[in-house]
Amino acid sequence: MSPVINHPVLGPAAPSLGWVPAPRYWLRRQRVLDHMRTLERGRLLEIGCGGGALLADLSRLGFDCRALETSAAARAVARAMNADTQGHRIVETAPVDWRGSFDVVAAFEVLEHIDDDVGALRDWRDWLVDGGHILISVPADPRKFNAADEWAGHVRRYDKEDLHKVLREAGFSVVSSETYGYPLANFLEYFRASAHQVMRKQWVHRSRDDATAQSGVNRSLDSKVWPLYSSALGVRALRLADSLQKRFRDNGRGNGLLVIGQRI
Repeated sequence: MSPVINHPVLGPAAPSLGWVPAPRYWLRRQRVLDHMRTLERGRLLEIGCGGGALLADLSRLGFDCRALETSAAARAVARAMNADTQGHRIVETAPVDWRGSFDVVAAFEVLEHIDDDVGALRDWRDWLVDGGHILISVPADPRKFNAADEWAGHVRRYDKEDLHKVLREAGFSVVSSETYGYPLANFLEYFRASAHQVMRKQWVHRSRDDATAQSGVNRSLDSKVWPLYSSALGVRALRLADSLQKRFRDNGRGNGLLVIGQRI
């Protein structure tokens, strides 16, 4: 029996494997899928797919998906999440024949982990066809860097101008840009940061690589409240939060940035 369930609103989840869609992830998912529906279907690469739930969503939208995921724990969950579609297409390292192979490259909550962000974007650009699109999401506002960022192995957070600058330096034009998550994700981040601050002694001595490896798949806090926010009342609250984030996506207050670029 498959460990994966497909919630009619929240999407793929695998509670028995310890992966559930956190509220902030789900809010980002909603905005990503809205944008992806506007793009022509083609070959898509997700870099750092984590638990692989969004990869499954994108495959169901009609994209021919591949994924690059360096964490062995995350790959195991992602392959289970995508066993009926392209579990075998989730790889640890990039093959040499990826140059010019993809119509879309996506990297959600990945760039903030990388020291040389411009260099990484240039590598990803090489994997795109001419005129191909890139979708990037990152934590917003460097002033809000907190214990949750440290727990996840983040190097930085971005403001809109900084993210646009690194995209342009890497050879992309900016097609669209918005913040997401306001107000619910901002509110929840305060409590998440406080919880990680309290637990700091348990994780402060990990390497940043170890922190990054578990950040996309560790849902220990969210799994505890999964029964609540996957309930009928919880789903109604999340739908309200989604409608609010759409209304406020241009006010710059969200705790995440989502940018679409195009290879020049």
